[in-house]
Amino acid sequence: MRRAAVNGQPPDREGLKWFNHAWDALERDSVPPPFIYPSEDGGIQLEWTVNDWVVSAEVDLATKLASMFPSSPPLWISPRR
Repeated sequence: MRRAAVNGQPPDREGLKWFNHAWDALERDSVPPPFIYPSEDGGIQLEWTVNDWVVSAEVDLATKLASMFPSSPPLWISPRR
């Protein structure tokens, strides 16, 4: 990933090194590779699409914590007649 951010802080170089090491240590055989983006606060965001699901993770490189947000496909409910 290039060390740049469009609007905000660029990701910290040491934080990116930590993330690369942590990511390489994970067993990810059953998970597709994510799209990885810099976030405005100097962290990174990961996004996976699996079938109709989208999963996002925000990684704070300073605290080394991540928050994950799954989102399911929209449910279409027909009104009762």
